[in-house]
Amino acid sequence: MRGALTIVRYRGIAVTVDLGLGLFAALMTYAINLDFGNAFPDLSGRIRLAIAVAVVVLFFAGVLVHELSHSLVAKAKGIPVNRIRLFLFGGVSELESDPATPRDEFQISIAGPIASLAVAAVLGVVWFLVPWEPAIRAARVLTLASAAVGVFNLVPGYPLDGGRILHAVIWGRT
Repeated sequence: MRGALTIVRYRGIAVTVDLGLGLFAALMTYAINLDFGNAFPDLSGRIRLAIAVAVVVLFFAGVLVHELSHSLVAKAKGIPVNRIRLFLFGGVSELESDPATPRDEFQISIAGPIASLAVAAVLGVVWFLVPWEPAIRAARVLTLASAAVGVFNLVPGYPLDGGRILHAVIWGRT
């Protein structure tokens, strides 16, 4: 695909990143670096930059886990997955066909938000266990961001996961 780079293949699923995401990631890194500079003025610039890069990479890794969960459940249901595409507004799992049953659609759709909330739970534990203030702040940011991704995706509007979940429920009842 033009304007996208395949970064990895996992279980036959190509993971691509739109090139525009690089600019957004750079802006996120810059903003986080500034925030950490204000919060921890004694930290060296290199440490702040390393933390900012780590936060951005881990955030997008969480988005990838969200999309990968959709894709792996779809594959388990016999639906081929063309690729996962990460872009400015998040990500999308590109399935070759629609689910055959309401149960399949529900399970595929709910997998992403569950994965995001699980990532948030793990990061929340880190938030409370790490002893270094900059790491606590980074874990807090990542916990809240992952929780927000999970909850936001439950909004019952298409094309969000919540809209697909609602569709599955209505389809199953009718």
